[in-house]
Amino acid sequence: MDDGWIGRMVREFLKDENGAVTVDWVVLTAASVGMGLAVMEIVSGSVENFSTDLADYMQAIEIRTTFAEWDAFRADQIAAPADEGDGGGNGEDPPDG
Repeated sequence: MDDGWIGRMVREFLKDENGAVTVDWVVLTAASVGMGLAVMEIVSGSVENFSTDLADYMQAIEIRTTFAEWDAFRADQIAAPADEGDGGGNGEDPPDG
């Protein structure tokens, strides 16, 4: 029994596998983008807090552009207690030997 040209077209369409790989890639790409967005949502708050803390720390750093105040700076470093995290010591070179 002949289904006619519409029946043949439907059967051929259902047998045709061209484009199946494209559909797979679209699904995989959409899943990858979705996972990336989910990770970004989870991590973004922590990154924002860290960047704010880092910016505050860096703004508090005094940058000296000349050596005019070197003696006062060096005296402050020598007088600073060892527990301030400056590496300790009195600023002098270690003894020979």
